[in-house]
Amino acid sequence: MRKSRGLSQLELARKIGLTTPGAVSNYEKGRIPRGDRLHDLAAALGVTVELLLTSIEMPKVSETPEAYLQLNRGDREIVKEVEKLLLEADEQTKKDLKYEIAKIKRLAMLPKKRA
Repeated sequence: MRKSRGLSQLELARKIGLTTPGAVSNYEKGRIPRGDRLHDLAAALGVTVELLLTSIEMPKVSETPEAYLQLNRGDREIVKEVEKLLLEADEQTKKDLKYEIAKIKRLAMLPKKRA
């Protein structure tokens, strides 16, 4: 999304009040910004927060073989099934799935509770 608007990571970082591009790089790798930063990012890109969250690129397994190989057999089957379903899915279903994945990623970043 940033590249299609002709912005470098540093330019986008400055638009959202940052001095270095590190956070933008992290967001592009799938890290979800905290609430106020998420709104700033959406505004800088001229999109809604919902569109920003649902337009996160989902790489295909074939593009990330090292990550795929680290999955257990059951998870590999789930990935294959999801990819197959996505090929047949309409645009709204794809957006819904991307939004849910973004929520899962955000939850995965929360500190783990100790038992």
